[in-house]
Amino acid sequence: MQITPIQLTWARPVDGVKFAESATGNPILEYVTEREHPVQHRLSNLEDPTAMRLVNATTNDALLAFVGRFGLLDRSGGQRHNFVGTIGYHRDQITELLTMTALPPDERIGRSNALLQYTVFKPTFEMTTQGQQRLVLLAENLVDFMFYECAVAIDVGAVLSACEHCNLKFLTGPLTGRRSHAKYCSDRCRVAAMRTRRSKNVAAEEVR
Repeated sequence: MQITPIQLTWARPVDGVKFAESATGNPILEYVTEREHPVQHRLSNLEDPTAMRLVNATTNDALLAFVGRFGLLDRSGGQRHNFVGTIGYHRDQITELLTMTALPPDERIGRSNALLQYTVFKPTFEMTTQGQQRLVLLAENLVDFMFYECAVAIDVGAVLSACEHCNLKFLTGPLTGRRSHAKYCSDRCRVAAMRTRRSKNVAAEEVR
């Protein structure tokens, strides 16, 4: 199964981000310094989508780490900050999009289109290493890039699940590199869960 790749030329803060307040008193995430480093985001499968990283960034420390690694969600006008409330709003939208495969087709299409209606992509062609042309979509910002990841997940039928060991969210099914019935987000969690079960079994045997 192939998808049209999408890429984004973006920037991340070299010295990280911090929580602050805007002029109106609203909480924001802003660059610690003005220094930034160019980064390239590219999607060709759903094994480790950036959108899932944001879905799981539910604590302040996780949110700082996400923006420090991937960059701000939007940089309209060259801004070096995002409102925390806006980041949370987009995270909720992304989470909702990733649950769409559980809905009936008619409802899924209507709700998905409503959430995706403001995304902006530019089609362009590039040359592959084999000397062939390939269509690529260019995203306008990191929000649009992650929304496209969600759209691909909906299109191929990937399913949003929660790890039975660490409770982090992850995708299963087509293009994810995981079986549809996967219970754990990683081999590390699978092994850790197995060790926990063994420890409980040993403890139960000792009680007997």
